[in-house]
Amino acid sequence: MYMAWGDESVTCGRLDSGTYMMAAAMSEMVDITHSREAMRGLLLKGQRKVHWRAESSDRRLKLVDAIADMPIEGLVVVRSLRGSGRVERRRRKCLEALSANSTALDAPALSLSPEDRLTMSAIAK
Repeated sequence: MYMAWGDESVTCGRLDSGTYMMAAAMSEMVDITHSREAMRGLLLKGQRKVHWRAESSDRRLKLVDAIADMPIEGLVVVRSLRGSGRVERRRRKCLEALSANSTALDAPALSLSPEDRLTMSAIAK
C-alpha cells in the first residue's frame, strides 16, 4: 500500500495554453519515514519546505539527484483543451483522475494542498 502526495502545475499561458497538470509522488507505507527524513535533510537553513520555484538551477539538480535515489513512484495527470476552458474545471478533472488513478495503484491516501482538499470535497458531494 502507498501514500501519495499531490501537487499541481499552473499553466504558462503562451507555452501550454489550455493545459493543466497534477502529479503525485507515491511512497510505500514502509518507506515513508525514510523519505520524510531524506526530504528534511534537503532543507536549507531557514527553509520550511523545498519548493521547485524557489530553488536555483544548481540546487534543482541536487534535488533531482537526491529524490531520484528515494524509493518513490510518480503519477502525472494532464488535461489539455483547445480554446479557453475554465481553469476550475480543468483542475477538478485532473483531481478526479489523480484520485481515481492513485487509488487504483493502491494509494488510497492522497495528501493535497488546502485548495485541492476543498475541490475534492466539492467533487465528493
